[in-house]
Amino acid sequence: MPRIPARNGAFNYMPFIKGYIPYNKGIKGKFHFTEKSKEKMSEARFKNPIRYWLGKKRPNIGLFLRSDKNPMKRPEMRKLVSERMKRNNPQKRLEVREKNRIAHLGNKNNLGKHWKVKDTSKMKGHIPWNKGKKLSEEHRKKLSEKKLNQWKEDKYVKMMMMAHHLYPNKPETFLSELLNNLIPNEYKYVGDGQCIIGGKCPDFLNINGQKKLIELYGDYWHRGQNEQDRIDYFKQYGFDTLIIWERELKNMELLRDKITQYNA
Repeated sequence: MPRIPARNGAFNYMPFIKGYIPYNKGIKGKFHFTEKSKEKMSEARFKNPIRYWLGKKRPNIGLFLRSDKNPMKRPEMRKLVSERMKRNNPQKRLEVREKNRIAHLGNKNNLGKHWKVKDTSKMKGHIPWNKGKKLSEEHRKKLSEKKLNQWKEDKYVKMMMMAHHLYPNKPETFLSELLNNLIPNEYKYVGDGQCIIGGKCPDFLNINGQKKLIELYGDYWHRGQNEQDRIDYFKQYGFDTLIIWERELKNMELLRDKITQYNA
């Protein structure tokens, strides 16, 4: 198929477009289209402007705006445009502004008549939002007790942990790979909220029917904590727990012996 070079260096297949009329010999470098084809091209340009500019040289609008040819640089033109905008923009009229001011009077949220303000005074557990109002100590205790009771429920803890989109960190991924290589298909990572036992989320759970758990303690985040407290907590639900510290991951021989003895 013959190609006709365009001005921007690309190639156009203009003679094979439907509705194309060959240009005259005296006028070089110009193409003439029928009115129907012009309408189709204008519609296509507004529907998909990105595709319209493919292979074409875009005009530099920034240079035109900064040049002296820009009509907005003239003070007369700027004055005419500002007056026209004031006439067309209803917000600039004094009458409309006065109506809006009256409509907003007496409304704390500055909402007009077309807004439906929800009456929250009759809602259960509603707390007034007035400025300067302080809650009493009894009310604060009730709110704290309510929140603490929620965190004791397994469904609430699972919902909150799943909402945070937790994922295993580097030590947890290292330990999960070690467990899969050492004792495959025995333990699964559930530290992202998949398993909640008494409001607590263990790191690894045995999936072969044994009630065994493995917890990985970080040297920084779990410093000063007693391992026996965690073991006793899961013991009341019938689970045996193995605590592995992050520093123990450096000694692979001792770690493998510890895991095999616990899983035996």
